[in-house]
Amino acid sequence: MKKILLNSILPSILLLVSACTGQASTPIVSPPANQYTLTDPAVPLEISNGSEFYIAVPSNPSTGYHWQVMNDWDPKVFVTTGTLYQSTSPEGIVGGGGMDIFMFQAVGTGEAVFTIGYFPPANTDTPEQTLTFTVQVK
Repeated sequence: MKKILLNSILPSILLLVSACTGQASTPIVSPPANQYTLTDPAVPLEISNGSEFYIAVPSNPSTGYHWQVMNDWDPKVFVTTGTLYQSTSPEGIVGGGGMDIFMFQAVGTGEAVFTIGYFPPANTDTPEQTLTFTVQVK
């Protein structure tokens, strides 16, 4: 009976302990040599057709604020390939800031506008800040 009890309870205890290690559920990326830099919305992005590109904005998920895409764009110009979060805080700092990174692939020539909003916790109607980026694919 003790053996059956240990075989059924021990895996559950180990799962609970591993869940309490404080690891973030958002993927954290630390690319070599900090390849991601903040993107200036005042400067149009000029991208070659077929290229991958990104838009990086300051973020701190521990505050509950989040960036959200606010518009559609022509999918014949570029498509989204994913999002990442990169911490810019020293290692081991809990609640430090970083960057949200929106990743794209240019798939055709043209111009498109990409707008994101920074929304407070539990609010998906009114952003506190918006950023609009112009993407020109040549």
